[in-house]
Amino acid sequence: LHQAAAEIVLHELGHSFGDLADEYEDITPGYSGYEAYNSTAETDRALIRWRDWILPSTPIPTPENSGYASVVGLFEGSTYEPTGWYRPKLNCKMRSLGVVFCEVCREQMVRAEYTLLAPIDTAFPAANPVDVDNTPVTFQVVPLDTVDRAWSVQWFLDGNLVADSNGFSFTGDAASFGFGTHTLRVEIQDTTHFVRTDPSQLLHDSYEWTVNAVSCCLGNSGNVDCDPSDVVNIADLTALIDHLFIGFTPLCCPEEANADGDPAGLVNIADLTALIDHLFITFTAPAACN
Repeated sequence: LHQAAAEIVLHELGHSFGDLADEYEDITPGYSGYEAYNSTAETDRALIRWRDWILPSTPIPTPENSGYASVVGLFEGSTYEPTGWYRPKLNCKMRSLGVVFCEVCREQMVRAEYTLLAPIDTAFPAANPVDVDNTPVTFQVVPLDTVDRAWSVQWFLDGNLVADSNGFSFTGDAASFGFGTHTLRVEIQDTTHFVRTDPSQLLHDSYEWTVNAVSCCLGNSGNVDCDPSDVVNIADLTALIDHLFIGFTPLCCPEEANADGDPAGLVNIADLTALIDHLFITFTAPAACN
């Protein structure tokens, strides 16, 4: 019921949850200085644990006056030692009630969150592996619901970064994956400005699916342009000529372009001959694909 109770709870959470040290400099019997996320005896700028927060223009050690009250530095007096031990900021909740956690302590509190929570909250489809045919499947991750956080998202197919994929979902069918078994992986990172140093990669997470791209065939071999009506016509002949001789455009469904029914699934000039025969000479029905 004490008026300072809430502040004391927050300060104590700094200890129990964030593993932060007291920044008091009063000599206390039984207590002495020790290295912590927010306390150090190190005075070499390059070796200070929170060096990424210290501006090049900030002197080390940092003068304890109002001119440096807003910056992170190396202020003498911490962990019950008035000299020889240093804290990151002139004042902080680990030193005084009624003020906020400094940048260094706040950073550690965020990292502590991610020792218990994964950045990816849920992923869909939940089943793994996933079979994909000519019906597009959407793969999705849902990150933690955070405040004032920004997320970086990258999708990889068989280890290769997928272009234009900086979103929480990825949609593909058998043709876009390419037939066979593939690995689809998403990597996300909490890019909050609260954290500058994340050596254990706690703010990173990933999820991986095994994708079995099965037949995308709608029915007829020879439907080279993947016309959803499954009609085989001169547009398919044009598409095959383009693929083989002109633009070398990738096939939307190699199984349907296999007009001659080659059991090896090769698409070549023999398929062009089969299409010409079907369209203009014997009108032989195209082979069915499945």
